[in-house]
Amino acid sequence: MKIILTADLSIKNELNKIAIKKKIEVEERIALDIQNINLDPDIFKPYIKKVNKIIFQSKNAVKYASTLRDYLLDNKTAKMYCLGKFTGNEIQKYYANKVIYPKDNYSSESLLKIIKKESGLNDKYLIIKGEDGRNYLEDEIKKFSKRIKVISVYRRVPIKDFLDISSINKKANNYLIVSSKAALTELIANVSNYKNIAPLILIIPNERIINEIDTGIFKDVIIICNSNNAETYISTIEGHNGQN
Repeated sequence: MKIILTADLSIKNELNKIAIKKKIEVEERIALDIQNINLDPDIFKPYIKKVNKIIFQSKNAVKYASTLRDYLLDNKTAKMYCLGKFTGNEIQKYYANKVIYPKDNYSSESLLKIIKKESGLNDKYLIIKGEDGRNYLEDEIKKFSKRIKVISVYRRVPIKDFLDISSINKKANNYLIVSSKAALTELIANVSNYKNIAPLILIIPNERIINEIDTGIFKDVIIICNSNNAETYISTIEGHNGQN
């Protein structure tokens, strides 16, 4: 079997270590180029100064918020929220603020439950995200608060022909790990002609990613929540491979 990573996963290094020991082939083929959006940080300074709840919607949101970082660092009392521990770890590289995230199910839905439970009448929210990222948190928070601002700090640009036939193992199951709908769309465009060449198995963190997408080119679809560690990914893949 072969594992193909289409994104820079937080568990990548640990997954590679385990794969080497087990002699499992792993290849990284990135589907999307992450590009910084040029912002004038001074426009957002007054709001950042007063906001008390800051939501980073992804690890890239933390990384590419560098132009806002000086003002964010000045706000030492705001609580910082995110979807899971990997983004939480990234936040803690830069900020000393309290960081809050779901402990098990890393999702916008789980985070919203925490935010609603802690909401106050005078709360001001700031969501930092990627362009065209999911609007779920923004839409739901607006139902109980009008004090909210959203800043997009990066965009995802598809990498044309990021995956070609040379990366496909024709004699084994190919497990393609995808973490976003945008990456999945690009993946399907790249491998649509390989369906009959080798078995392609799609691995996604949740079912929402494949909503309204035809996954017929894949032999199977496996859901592994992105709160799992590298060992769980490997054992799940090995279990599936052993039965197929």
